[in-house]
Amino acid sequence: MTVVRALGVESEVELEFSALLEVCWPLRERTGKISPHQAAVLRAALGLGTAAEPPERFAVGAATLALLATAAETEPVLVVVDDAQWLDRSSRDALLFAMRRLQADRVAFVIAVRSAEGDPFDAAGVESLALTGLAPAAAATLIRQNASVARAVADRLYESTHGNPLALIELPGLLSPGQLAGTAPLEEPLPAGSAV
Repeated sequence: MTVVRALGVESEVELEFSALLEVCWPLRERTGKISPHQAAVLRAALGLGTAAEPPERFAVGAATLALLATAAETEPVLVVVDDAQWLDRSSRDALLFAMRRLQADRVAFVIAVRSAEGDPFDAAGVESLALTGLAPAAAATLIRQNASVARAVADRLYESTHGNPLALIELPGLLSPGQLAGTAPLEEPLPAGSAV
């Protein structure tokens, strides 16, 4: 499987097609297999060629779709986008255009969005799954599998992490034995591990 990636970066949210460049760059050799017009549109949008006028959004989306579909003829393609709330608008539009129109093509998208930050990522018509933290009982079980923690401390860890599994695994290792037992006060705010 060919995996192409893009990372939304807050400081690049105004740079047109910056994320699309990340997705298309590993596939650039395949632009010769799409129509010359679409290849020229895509090259111009990505700053890899020149155009008399700025490319139209529809044309860039169609060229993106053509490139992904062509790449998928050889082997399946997975497009992974992280922090999509920080994608530049033009990249977001082109990727969503392509994603909504894929039919029998062997292309899959995994797009991660932090809903509390940045612009909302409106992907109407696209299947989505909201990932939330663990339920309190599951969080308590996870905490106790990794450390001996007093119930009140486990409750506090759950509240602070909103059930984030990685944080629940990492955080007990950052606390002293007294803090884990509930005999020493917890720091406010709680420490954050390097992975979280």
